Amino acid sequence: MTRLQRLYQQLINQNRSEIDVWLEDYKEFTGDVAKVRKALKNGFHLENPKVYVGTNFQGKKNPFEAFAEQLIFAKYSGVSSRGRSILARVDFDQFIADKAFVLALEALIREPSPETFKAFRARWLSFGKGNRPVIVNRTLAACTTAVATTVDESKFENVYWWLINEGLITAPESPAVDWYAKNLHLVSQLRERLSNDQMPETKDEHLVNIFLWELFTFINMKNQMIETLVSLLESNKQIVLTGAPGTGKTFLARQLAAKLLNCPVDALANEEHQNQFGFVQFHSAYDYTDFVEGLKPEKDAGGQITFKLRNGIFRDFCEKAKNHEGKCLFVIDEINRADLSRVFGELFYALEPDYRGKGGRVLTQYASLRAESDKYFYVPENVFIIGTMNDIDRSVESIDFALRRRFAWYEVQADEERFDAVMQDVLTDKPDLKKKAKDRYQELNGRIAEQEELGSSYRIGPTYFRKLESYKDQDEPDLWNIFWQRHLGLLIREYVRGMPNPDEQITKFRDAYDHNSAPSNQNLNAFS
Repeated sequence: MTRLQRLYQQLINQNRSEIDVWLEDYKEFTGDVAKVRKALKNGFHLENPKVYVGTNFQGKKNPFEAFAEQLIFAKYSGVSSRGRSILARVDFDQFIADKAFVLALEALIREPSPETFKAFRARWLSFGKGNRPVIVNRTLAACTTAVATTVDESKFENVYWWLINEGLITAPESPAVDWYAKNLHLVSQLRERLSNDQMPETKDEHLVNIFLWELFTFINMKNQMIETLVSLLESNKQIVLTGAPGTGKTFLARQLAAKLLNCPVDALANEEHQNQFGFVQFHSAYDYTDFVEGLKPEKDAGGQITFKLRNGIFRDFCEKAKNHEGKCLFVIDEINRADLSRVFGELFYALEPDYRGKGGRVLTQYASLRAESDKYFYVPENVFIIGTMNDIDRSVESIDFALRRRFAWYEVQADEERFDAVMQDVLTDKPDLKKKAKDRYQELNGRIAEQEELGSSYRIGPTYFRKLESYKDQDEPDLWNIFWQRHLGLLIREYVRGMPNPDEQITKFRDAYDHNSAPSNQNLNAFS
C-alpha cells in the first residue's frame, strides 16, 4: 500500500459516519443532474417540467426553480457549502429569468468543459453581481465528477501544491493555469494512484473527490503548529522543542526545517540540501571539539600520528551557510544530553540574534592556530537552529541559564491533536483499533497527569503507540496485554521507581489503561 493510499484510508475511515451522509447527498444530487443532462441532450430545456421526471424535483410547483436553487443558490447543495459566498435572492431570481444565463447553464450541464464553464462564468459576471467563484465552481462540480468538491480556490491550491511537493502526484507537463485545469489534472492523478483492487472504495469517484476536502482539513490542522513554529523561529533564530517523551519532537523539527527550506521532509537528505540542512544528536561525551573546532588525530604520510585543527560539525555548517543566500537549518537532537557550557563555549555570545553576522564575530579557543584571516568566527544571519529535548530527563536541570534565554521554548504536548498527527500513517486499515488506542492513550495520560509525583510532563507520547502496527493482527485482549508488557509497563515501572508502594501505583496506571474502575488483579511482575 502506498503512502497516498494509506492516507486515503486513514482520512476516510476516521470520519466515516460524517462522510457517509455527505456521500449520499453528493451522489443523490449529481445523479439528479445526470438525469437532467440526459433530458437536455434529448432536446428539452431546463424550464420544461419533463426534464425533472425521476428526480427529486419532480412534482415541485416550479421544478426548474427548485433545481436551480439547489444548484446555485442553496447554502448546501449536496456537493459543498457555499461558504461565505452569499447570493441575494433578488439576484438569483434575476439570473434564472435571463434567457442567456439559462442557455449558458444548459450548455454547462449538457457538456461540462473548459469552454462551457468559461461561457457560464462570463454570463454570470455580465450581471455585475460579483464573481463569487465558490458558487460558480460548485455549479460545475455538480455537473461533473472530473473536478473535486473543494470549490474554494485558495483551499484547493493548498492541497494541490502540497500533494505535488510531497511527491504524491506529479506536476502537469504543461503548467495548469486555473482551478479547472488543475482540478482535471489532480483528480485524474488521484484516481490513478489511489486505485487498489484490494480497496474497492478507491474506485468510487465521489469518495475520491470528498477525500480532497478531508485532505485539506488534515493539512490545515497539521500546518497550524508548523506555522506557529515558523513564526517563532524566524523571530528568534533558534528554538527548543520540549515535551514528554514520544511526542515526535525530532520529526516535527524535520518538518519545520522542510517548511523553511520549501522541500519535502524526505528531500532533506538529498545532495541539493546538504549545505542548507544539518543534524546532530548530542550525548554525554560530546564537547567543543566535536561541535566548534578542535585538534584531531590523523596519520601523516610516514604513518605517524599527528594532531591537526579541524572544524567541528557546527562551524563547518556555518562556513557553508556563508556562501548560501537562502535559509539554513541546523537541528540539535537531545540538546540537553551534553554539557552545554563545554559544547558551546564562546558561542553563547555569537548565537544572540543581535550579534549574528560579522558584527558578532568572536575569537575561538583555537584561534592562535589559525591564519590571521581565519581567526574569527561568527554565526551567519541565515542560520536557524532547532533543538529537541525531553523535559523529564534528569539532565534538564544542567542547562545553562545563559543558553536558556537565547532560545525560544515551545512545548509539544502529548494531547489528542498530537496523537492524530503522529498516528496518521499507522493502523490505517484498523480504524476501530486506532480509536481504542486513542482512548487508552487519553485515559492513561489523564491518570499520569493527576499523579502528584509526576504531572503532565510525564505523559506518554503517541510515538509509543505507533508500535501497535506490529501487533495489529493479534486478537484482543491479547494485543493490549502484549503491548503493555513489552512497552508501556516498562516505562511506567521507571516512572514509579522510588515512590511509596510502586506496585500499587502500577496497578492504578494499568487500570486507567484498561478503563477499569475496579482494582486490577493482573500479574504485576509482568507489568500486567
